Amino acid sequence: MTDKELRRLRRTELLEMMIEQKRAADEAERALAQEKTLREQAEAELRQMRETCERLRQRLDEQAERSLAAQSAPAPVAARGEVTLDADTLHTLDQLAVQVELAVITAQEAARNAARAVRLAQGDADGGVS
Repeated sequence: MTDKELRRLRRTELLEMMIEQKRAADEAERALAQEKTLREQAEAELRQMRETCERLRQRLDEQAERSLAAQSAPAPVAARGEVTLDADTLHTLDQLAVQVELAVITAQEAARNAARAVRLAQGDADGGVS
């Protein structure tokens, strides 16, 4: 709206416009806070998934090393408390690691989307309150 148009408005009309702008700003702030919370949750979930993925990867590596050692040993004798894994179990662990990695990728995408939404909400809040 131009300055000339603003000057022609009555006081009540101007106040109504200001109230509407305040409502829009408040709504943008609420949306921003909600998106920030979602982003923080997604980042926490992503950290947890990464940690889980790393632990699974370490366990898979350890099991693979044990399996290779067991295959090269002349008489495979499991030590007390040690579990030997067959090829099916190793395959299952490998599939689990792939699923966790896909979950991490999905969480990363969710975090990027949340960050994008926050940036958009910040832009709307900045643009709506002049």
